[in-house]
Amino acid sequence: ESFEFEDSEGQGPSGGRTESGGGTEREYKGGFPMYGSEYNTDLHESLGCAINDDGTVEVDDHGRTSVDGVYAVGDVTPGHNQIPVAMGQGAKAGIAIHMDLRPFPRSTEELDELGPVSSGEVPAVSQELLANAVAHEGHAAGPRVESVDEVLGDEQPADDD
Repeated sequence: ESFEFEDSEGQGPSGGRTESGGGTEREYKGGFPMYGSEYNTDLHESLGCAINDDGTVEVDDHGRTSVDGVYAVGDVTPGHNQIPVAMGQGAKAGIAIHMDLRPFPRSTEELDELGPVSSGEVPAVSQELLANAVAHEGHAAGPRVESVDEVLGDEQPADDD
């Protein structure tokens, strides 16, 4: 049921009274506008993602859809359609994407096995910046190398980089 608040002398909505079909009358002093619930899931459907009966995209707790590598968060997913909720879902999905792209090492043995991140895995980041990140003393397993030069080896950046 929808209703409109009446304007009181140009002061904006001040309240209203509505009656339900059963004769119950209620007085309102304010309200919240809402857009409705037609979800824009055309992209998800075209990619083959599973859609729930209510029209939302089916996702796991981290925003993963039924299609590998496709994530969804916010109003197109089940749950509360609120900005803070969508922000939290986005953060969880971002972490899941990060973890799905490259496994996070949990032990020093895994660190040794995986080796340093290469520029091929993160092409937009300079080799020197990656070397600094790899040699960083604050790494959970301690420093992986003694110095940045050890990581860079023969790949020292040119002075004009």
